[in-house]
Amino acid sequence: MLQNSYVFLHLMKLQKRNLYLTLFLGIQILLMRWIESNPSFVEAYYSTGIYPYISSLFRILLGWIPFSIGDLLIFFFIFYCLRFIYRLFKTRFKGFLNKVFGITAFASVIYFCFYLLWGLNYYRKPLSKNLGYETTKYSNEQLIDLSNHLISKLNETQILITQSDTLKVENPYSQKEMYALARNGYDELAKDLPQFTYKYGTAKSSLMSLFQSYNGTSGYLNPLTGEAQVNNRVPKTSYPTTTCHEMAHQIGFAAENEANFVGFLAALSNEDIYFKYAAYRMATRYVIFELYKRDSEKYWEVYKTINKGIIKDFRASSAFWKTYENPFEPLMKKGYNVYLKSNKQQNGVNSYNYVVDLLINYYKDEISQNMQQRYLVSKTPDNIPIPFMSKLTPKNKLIHRGVFSSDFNSYYYTLSDKNFKQFDVYLVEKKGNEWTAPKKAFFNSRYNEHGMSFSPDGNSIYFSSTRPTNIDGVSTTWHLWKSEKRNGQWNEPIYIDIPNLDNKLVSHPTISKTGNLYFHASNLDYSNMNLYYTKEINGTYENAKELKIPTNRTKGKCTPYISPNDTYLIFASIENPLNLMISFRDKNGVWKKARKFNDSINKNSQGNPHVTPDGKFLLYAVENQYQDTWEIHWVNITSEIRE
Repeated sequence: MLQNSYVFLHLMKLQKRNLYLTLFLGIQILLMRWIESNPSFVEAYYSTGIYPYISSLFRILLGWIPFSIGDLLIFFFIFYCLRFIYRLFKTRFKGFLNKVFGITAFASVIYFCFYLLWGLNYYRKPLSKNLGYETTKYSNEQLIDLSNHLISKLNETQILITQSDTLKVENPYSQKEMYALARNGYDELAKDLPQFTYKYGTAKSSLMSLFQSYNGTSGYLNPLTGEAQVNNRVPKTSYPTTTCHEMAHQIGFAAENEANFVGFLAALSNEDIYFKYAAYRMATRYVIFELYKRDSEKYWEVYKTINKGIIKDFRASSAFWKTYENPFEPLMKKGYNVYLKSNKQQNGVNSYNYVVDLLINYYKDEISQNMQQRYLVSKTPDNIPIPFMSKLTPKNKLIHRGVFSSDFNSYYYTLSDKNFKQFDVYLVEKKGNEWTAPKKAFFNSRYNEHGMSFSPDGNSIYFSSTRPTNIDGVSTTWHLWKSEKRNGQWNEPIYIDIPNLDNKLVSHPTISKTGNLYFHASNLDYSNMNLYYTKEINGTYENAKELKIPTNRTKGKCTPYISPNDTYLIFASIENPLNLMISFRDKNGVWKKARKFNDSINKNSQGNPHVTPDGKFLLYAVENQYQDTWEIHWVNITSEIRE
């Protein structure tokens, strides 16, 4: 009897405890709603307050153990759940309500431990504020610039490792060696950014690596033990960044995009070249995949610049994950998606992609410096035009046109006397960090040359010239010429014979990747000037056709520039003054009604437009009516070439 009374009292005490814990769960949930709206409190008192001590203590206590204690806890939890379900059915749901309270009490304890030991880091201040970054909506142009920059870095690193752009990188380290090396990257990173200090312990290989492979995950942090577990089956080329990512979780960066970025910084800071390769590899994939979602055509354009050896690495990684595809993986990802969204990551699993925001901020100054180095200028323009290399124009000359070679190592420009009697093309080239003294271009002659432009691949240059064609029936006036580069040398220019324009003035050629050649043509007295196009078929040019672009103006058009992919065309509308206009081609290949550029560009009389090979800047000639001269201006064109 006494024993039964003791059991009864114990059960009553247990039920009361379970009830209190269940009520405490509700209190915790309400408290978390307050915490969610107070990131400064979390940052000051938890993430940079008590959490570093909690994290360090876990790594001191468990870091020396070669296997994951957290994985063992998960195995025990799964066993306990199965045992609970079995006993529930065996007892035919006897005492079910009490068991429900037991479950909620257990959930209350786990909820408390999760947030106390790690989970509150989800509610800290954003990493962007921690680093002083200004996160704003980035443009496609920023994404393209960053893609090109990262691909260049990735290509360089891959060649340093393999000595060939076609060989796949093979990481020589074991998983244990990479865990130790990852600490070095954090040590270097903490010298400049002490908030990323990592002490004691390392990451570990997960005992559940096979399950993680089928789950489509590369690693995880166990919040109850503070251990960073890595799926030891993933390809080794991505292993350094995966390890650094999980270690970022350990030091308090819970959000996936932030852990990705911190992991990138740690891998990049590492002196080991395989870690640097992994950092550029990871960043490149995130950025170009984001580009693909915005502009698939541009994605494929930049993708083609990636070394073949890197493409092999990407494909090997995709093949690895494909072998573990299964019907349950999407369901598990949906579950993880719900978990992330419940912890202030509104984009769920897609929050990984927001590392692009941080990468753009990180590389912003470096890309800007590279842009200045590309053009050898102290400043590149925004959407307000500024003069470009004014010193190239002598006081007794007029400048009419300026174009860059596709590799940005040469800049060609046209000068004439103020009576427009003699036109010559000059050239400056990069030598170290400065431009060489001007010299006449290789195709310049004792006749007149003007209106030059490069083919998109940079291997051909087109220009207009008054040199004689020595062909009967062809008038002596401006006609089109072309020179091709063979084995690094430009060959002698050849005449472009367009049958129905023998007795017309033809000038300012510009060609797209499709082979469509655009130019303006007029009568010999310059009357009836308009835009035309032709194409070379089997070595012979077709008869030119007038380009039908509707405008609000009834007069002619001149000095065209065609985009490499044949999607937009810039030209000068012949009126007083000349105005620059742009027309876009629709899906059916029909040119839409042209619109005038904004007034910051069309201020005086302007013509001879040319867009730099990177698609960023418009160069054009503008009349300075007060000084009786012309200047080349340039302006960021990216916002203007969108429809």
